Amino acid sequence: MFAANGRMPRGEQVLQIGKIEEAEATGDIADIYADIQRAMGIPFVPEVDKILANAPNTLRGTWAAVDQIMLKSSLPAALSSMILYSISSANNCQYCAPMFKATCMSAGIDNETLAALDRDLDGLSPVRVQSIVKFAQKCARDRAHLSDADYESVRAQGVSEPEILEIIALAALANFLNTIADSLKLEIDHPIAQMLRA
Repeated sequence: MFAANGRMPRGEQVLQIGKIEEAEATGDIADIYADIQRAMGIPFVPEVDKILANAPNTLRGTWAAVDQIMLKSSLPAALSSMILYSISSANNCQYCAPMFKATCMSAGIDNETLAALDRDLDGLSPVRVQSIVKFAQKCARDRAHLSDADYESVRAQGVSEPEILEIIALAALANFLNTIADSLKLEIDHPIAQMLRA
């Protein structure tokens, strides 16, 4: 039933929870949908949010986390997107990785950098960005083995204590969003798929 990579083939995925479409949204849900589109600069509501809207507190909390940790980070928006894309790709999240790849593309990240974020962090440049993304990946995927040397590697690149905390929070946000998306077996949003095919 499962593919060789451990994932359930798309044609055999579990039944998803119903969605609350934009036209059906009222009150607080409609307000959150509008806030998502305005803050992210997109003309659609992501599928994940339409499903989470069935539990308004979960939608509200998830959107608050994205808004505060990603969109309002003191780190450059492109760097935040690179962290989220790199971790989502390493986690093989079929929904979040394409979404954050598109976010990177919108931020002007070139194809060579995107490829490095996906497959070759040692090839990522400049060194400051490489150090930050590697640190974030270790926070997300191997945090039990974080050492003083890992912290010193980013401090050596001029990363401040508040920025280190933001990087850790972005790593946690990536895992959080990947868990939701993978558990719901989400398909890529159509506008994102179109953008990646262009």
